[in-house]
Amino acid sequence: MAQDSGSSELLEAYRAFTDPSTPGNERSSHLNTVLLAVHGGDRGLGEVVSDLAAEAFLNSPEPTVRRRSVLLVAEIMCRLPQLPLSSDVLAFVALFLADRVKDDHTLPEVLRGLRGLVVNHGKDLAEESMAQILSVFVTSIKGIQNMAQPVRREYYTLVEAMLASPAFVAVVNARAGADFVFAFIQAMDGEKDPRNLGPVFRIVIAIFASIPAFERFTEDLFDITSCYFPITLRTPPSSTPASLGFSVDELIADLRRVFTAADDLALYTLPFLLDKLGASLASTKAESLSALVVAFESFSPQALAPGPATSDDIDFVRAAVPLVRMFLARLAGDSVSLAGLLTKVVTDLKAPVLGEPDAQVAKVCVSLLCAVLESSPIAARRVFADVVPKVLALYASPNVRASTQATLLGYMLGFIIATISATELQSADVLTELFAPVLPTFLETFVPLVRSRSDPIIRKTSVMGLRAFLASSLAMKVMHSLDDSAVVSVLELCLDSVLTDDDDRVVDEATETLVAVANLTDFSYAIDCLLAVVVTPLTNLFASELARTESDMDTARPPFARVLKLLTSLAGASPQLFLASSGTFSSAVRATLLAPESATLVLDAQLALLRAGKVLRRGAPDNEALAERVTILAADHLTAAVAGECLPFAPSVSVPLLAEASAALPPADVFDALSTAGVAPDTLPLGVLSGILGGVPASAGAVPAGPPADVVAAGMRRALAAPADDAAGPLLGLAVNRFGLESPGMEGVAQAVSSFKLAVADAASAPLELAAHPAPALLGWMARGLVMGPEFNAGHELVLALLSRTALESEGSEAFADAVGVVMGVGGPRPYELLFTLDTGAALRLMYKQRLFASLLPHLLDEFEASNEINVLIGVSHLVRGVPKAVLEPQLELALQVATVTSFAALAVDVPARMAEFVDVLVPTLIKLAGFEGSVAVRLAAVRCLEAVTTLGGSQVGRLQKTVLRQLQPVLDDCKRAVRLAAVRARNKWAVLM
Repeated sequence: MAQDSGSSELLEAYRAFTDPSTPGNERSSHLNTVLLAVHGGDRGLGEVVSDLAAEAFLNSPEPTVRRRSVLLVAEIMCRLPQLPLSSDVLAFVALFLADRVKDDHTLPEVLRGLRGLVVNHGKDLAEESMAQILSVFVTSIKGIQNMAQPVRREYYTLVEAMLASPAFVAVVNARAGADFVFAFIQAMDGEKDPRNLGPVFRIVIAIFASIPAFERFTEDLFDITSCYFPITLRTPPSSTPASLGFSVDELIADLRRVFTAADDLALYTLPFLLDKLGASLASTKAESLSALVVAFESFSPQALAPGPATSDDIDFVRAAVPLVRMFLARLAGDSVSLAGLLTKVVTDLKAPVLGEPDAQVAKVCVSLLCAVLESSPIAARRVFADVVPKVLALYASPNVRASTQATLLGYMLGFIIATISATELQSADVLTELFAPVLPTFLETFVPLVRSRSDPIIRKTSVMGLRAFLASSLAMKVMHSLDDSAVVSVLELCLDSVLTDDDDRVVDEATETLVAVANLTDFSYAIDCLLAVVVTPLTNLFASELARTESDMDTARPPFARVLKLLTSLAGASPQLFLASSGTFSSAVRATLLAPESATLVLDAQLALLRAGKVLRRGAPDNEALAERVTILAADHLTAAVAGECLPFAPSVSVPLLAEASAALPPADVFDALSTAGVAPDTLPLGVLSGILGGVPASAGAVPAGPPADVVAAGMRRALAAPADDAAGPLLGLAVNRFGLESPGMEGVAQAVSSFKLAVADAASAPLELAAHPAPALLGWMARGLVMGPEFNAGHELVLALLSRTALESEGSEAFADAVGVVMGVGGPRPYELLFTLDTGAALRLMYKQRLFASLLPHLLDEFEASNEINVLIGVSHLVRGVPKAVLEPQLELALQVATVTSFAALAVDVPARMAEFVDVLVPTLIKLAGFEGSVAVRLAAVRCLEAVTTLGGSQVGRLQKTVLRQLQPVLDDCKRAVRLAAVRARNKWAVLM
């Protein structure tokens, strides 16, 4: 090397870079010097290699010098990807790197150099150079798994680059394909670092795609990669793929691609994944199913022909059904493979269905059969030919139990619904071919049984069979291949069962059948049939019922509750039916409410009425129509409620309905509707008035003016005077929540609250004259209405006044404790609870229960400590029940500590002989807890327990006397007076212990 100034600088850079004592930052600077010289053309890459050899860097006895010399060449190859190099230079560098593999110390650097050579200049390498690199790769690079992770990563990156080069792949296939695959398997077997798994998986995929010699190693390649399944790596929440060096999602996707990289793998992948479906971990099952989805989408039909096994695990089958459907759909194009597989699958699956139809395994097999028939027309024909007729024949067998018949019909219905919903089967020819042979059997089997009035279970199951008939028939009607008369006759038969059958199970099944038809919204013909056969006759039925005269009273009345339930269910299922039947509801409601039936049927009618109200609200096209419909329902309902005898008031039904009415209408309009219906608002039951107020939003700010104000004021006066009425408290609570105590019209309620608080203050320890004040429950409801809304402080004062009476030994103190439950929402009538929600316009302060809990619990505990009155604990229990669990969890550990220490104190007094065995462990623990900074209650309980331990006597605990007296000294200076006093008492007891 000529000693000019430039070469001298390079020589110094060589020496400094390879010197083991050169710091890292200086070494980088010297590397940059060499890179600039090579990039600028001052020194060629071949010349740099020659320089390093000439100066004996490459032959140095120091391994670090040799390693850094090779690293210098490798860095030039990697950091200067655009460096122009001639074929001779590339051949020289390839020969140089191949030769340096012999030096074990330089192998990591050689791998980096080879990676730079192949990645950046692979397209310019001569075939002989590629052959040299391949020879080195196959014969000389060993022990990769013994190297550090970055070195292994260099190796995998080199292999990826080799397989990404078509020219290199051609050399591999021509000279050493099998050796190449074998060398890679040996190198990566045992890889555990997730940062290297991504390249490994991609290499395996590339081998299957480009190296035909993989066939000799298919099982080996599968084994070395399947051991990573499933990938369940957990990464820190704040980490990113960039910071980790890998992405879990990408690893999972790459491993799935490995499993399906070639059809040859199906022989190993499918059994492996199916076996993993039996794993105990749900995550393993889920990942196995996801991998099977990829497998079924990727493998050819010929590769899938062996097929998956079945299972009697119902949870597995529910998840696997889509896979079976996809699996068979993939085979649909290969009729030979599909036919052979269907013969085995259908035969295996139908055996349990026909042999043990009530067993769990039969349900599993039916789910799989439904997936089979959904997959293709060929599969559906096989199921309908081999399974459906046999199920119907088994149903008709004389010795089959009614419950088994119901099960079999459920299976039939599943087959029909699966057929209708499968997009692959939606053609006139296919549906006609499948359904036409079985529909006559349906009619011949089920219609006579429904009409025979035989066993109710048989009638119910027969209606299920008719539902299957209707579903299949209507599907065929869409394809223009069915006569109308059969469908109409079956619909009429179902309606007749609703109107006349005396068994509720049959009625419910017939109702569900008609609603199922209404849910077939894609089939307009179904809606037309229901309008003609069901809705119109029912409309006429109610109209004639309202026109009934005295002379008609002996004739039978229709079952109003059933019919109204059917109408509302149909209207809720189909917008078309709702629009067609909305005019029927008014007459239906009136006829139902005026029917002099039993209380049970009336309650059923009320429930149906509530459903009708919800349907009307959902379906109203505009606010005006909504107001009209809800007014009709509310007025009719209130008319019957006030009538009293024929329709008892049911808050669970009426309150929500009335709240809906007044939410849609001003209260004045509701009262006008009542007056029009002949109801005097002043005579309204308190529950009815609660329902109306329940829909008035808190934003109203004041009692509605005009006649409503008088009605509300009169209702509140009646509520204060009638505490036995369950609706009295909710009415008062709603009023103070909606309007506050200061609004006009609320004077009476405000006076009652004020007088009670004054009386409590004047008679702090004396019994109250309860008759002179509202009942405690009413006060609880009013307190609740206040603390929920903006007047929390006023409500809190009222609650404290209530709690002050729980500690007195008087007859009424328990009622005051129960009032705490009302305030917390756990002690009042449940039907009225929904009126105290945001949905009904209540003024609701967020987390008001938590705030009450935090402020009232210490007060109640102090009350109990002072009085030992059991009613105080009742108040505590209501407080704990009403607060969300999340509030209690932080207190649980503290409460357990207090309870445990208190229990030890009681044991020391009650069973001293048993406690004496444990004093050596117990006393040091108590002394430690006596200084517990987290809770006064724990410190106090521990000191009291130490005092109780002295009852064991000096013979048992005297040996601990000096230790206890010394360690109690810090407790005597506790910041809490109660703890200091307890510590003094405990110290005195221990001091005089003999």
